[in-house]
This record gives sequence, C-alpha cells and structure tokens, in this order.
Amino acid sequence: MGEDLNTLPSQWDELVPSWTAFHNRVRIVGAEVAERYPNGDPLLLHHTIDNGDVWFYTGEWLTSAGDQNPRQILRGLLEKARMVELNPPTDQIQSFVHTRDGIAIVALLNHGQAGFPQGFGPKTGSWAGTVTIRTTGLGLVPQKLEVLGLDEEHASHQLEFTREDDRLSIRLDIDELAQLAIGPEGDTKQILFGSD
Repeated sequence: MGEDLNTLPSQWDELVPSWTAFHNRVRIVGAEVAERYPNGDPLLLHHTIDNGDVWFYTGEWLTSAGDQNPRQILRGLLEKARMVELNPPTDQIQSFVHTRDGIAIVALLNHGQAGFPQGFGPKTGSWAGTVTIRTTGLGLVPQKLEVLGLDEEHASHQLEFTREDDRLSIRLDIDELAQLAIGPEGDTKQILFGSD
C-alpha cells in the first residue's frame, strides 16, 4: 500500500482528524482502473484471475469519495453479476443459485410468506411474475436446455420457458418456495438425482 491521502478535505480536518476520509495511493500492476477519485487517483481497481474477478477499493471507507459514487459502482457491479431477475421487482423473494455437474439449481424463497419476525408478522402473500435467469454466468452453454420444477417430495416436472440469448424466462407463482433445476435437455433429471 502507498501513502494515505486525504480524499475529501473539510473544515474539520484540523479539529477532528479522525473525521477525514483517506484513501491509499496504489501502484497498479496488472489491474485496470474502473473508477477514479476527483483528483485522478484510482478509486476502484479490477483484475481478472482465471474465471474470477477481484475488485479492490482504495478508500478507507466505502463512502470516502462521497456516498453517490459507491452506490453507482456497486449497482453497476451487482447488475453485471445478477443471475436472477424478477418482474415485477420485489424484495420479498430471495434467490439462491448453486451449480454442479453442468446443471444449475435455483431456489426462490418468498420471505413475504414467512411472517417476520419469528412468524408473527404480517404475510404479504404469494408472488406471481416472470423469473429470468442468465445462463452464461452459470456456465450453462448447451444449445438445448430444460427447466424442471422441483416439489417438496423432490419430484420433478417440466416447466415451460422462453429463451432469448443467455436468458431463460419462466412464469411462476411462488407461495413459500420454488425450486428449479436447469440443465441439458433430457439429462437434467439424471444429473440431479442420479437416476431416471
């Protein structure tokens, strides 16, 4: 790490130095500058290693350069990394994505039916809409894919979907939980369960 530099000088620097926001001046080796501070120093660095990405933030605090910049940066990064999109958008559905053996398993949990906190709160009901899943980020590249819906007894059934480029869209009604398995057409069930 390099020297600490005052990111946002203020009238309080001399009175209360701990309120001052600092960032580290870094020497860049193999990374690209994704964002810069107003003075031109690197704010956010990006480096690709194998199949992953490393993002390095040079500030002392996430809001070292003000709070608008981190919001834009994080929103952009999260949008690029998003695997599951809901329409209509909602914050009551939580998605989990797991990949293994060439398939993806997607769980969609409806917190609106959980009655938080501790099951005593109000329930907002089921969610109905379109779930869109980006297959590229999941490593699903076969030309022909299938989507299986999984029930509580782990039985599977084919779900209809549309595909546009690397996006699969499925209409779902989610009461408490929806589970999907996505994989090569005709092979997903075998890969998932190990039998027909």
